[in-house]
Amino acid sequence: MGESLATGAERFWSRPAVSGSAIYVAGLDRYVRAAGVRGGEQWALELEGAVAGDLLLDGETLFVGALDRRMYALDVLAAGAERWRFQGDGWFWARPLLDGDTLYATTTNGSVYALDARSGDEQWRFNELDNEIRAQPVLVGGILVVAMRDGVLFGIDPSTGVRQWQQTLAEGKLLADPLVLESGILYVTDRGDLISVDPRSGATTTVFEGS
Repeated sequence: MGESLATGAERFWSRPAVSGSAIYVAGLDRYVRAAGVRGGEQWALELEGAVAGDLLLDGETLFVGALDRRMYALDVLAAGAERWRFQGDGWFWARPLLDGDTLYATTTNGSVYALDARSGDEQWRFNELDNEIRAQPVLVGGILVVAMRDGVLFGIDPSTGVRQWQQTLAEGKLLADPLVLESGILYVTDRGDLISVDPRSGATTTVFEGS
């Protein structure tokens, strides 16, 4: 078992996931750990790759994207027992998105995967640009919106993986997760610009210009 949460010297980049009685964390040391909300490690599982992205918990299943190009589904009630793993074409860094029984996961090679959340089977794959994806995809108004690191945005049909629109920002990189508002999807660039995106058309509006 790995080092305890209190004494571990490894670096944690990912945001933990929390249930009513446990906290789940993963680190660059390749371990996924469960701890009680009042302290004390419950279990630790070593994966085959480091984890830099945020975790996603759905009921008893913890979805973990790793830098070994795999997406893992773990059973949190069975000491992290592996339910399935999926091999992608790049690092799974961005937090995945779960909608019903479909998990949308993206890679640093610019691929978007729709996976069966129960089995890990691939439903479709979208890749039109070899560009890193760091921001979590969002599903708004029946359109899956994906932001590439270099400012290219795609609107994708979530059922088929077919592109509906494409938009490119004039400047700035997209690294942070967006906010979904009534007025649109709000992205912040590395320059500090706030950009609102219409999920239906991809039209953009600059809300605030950074430095």
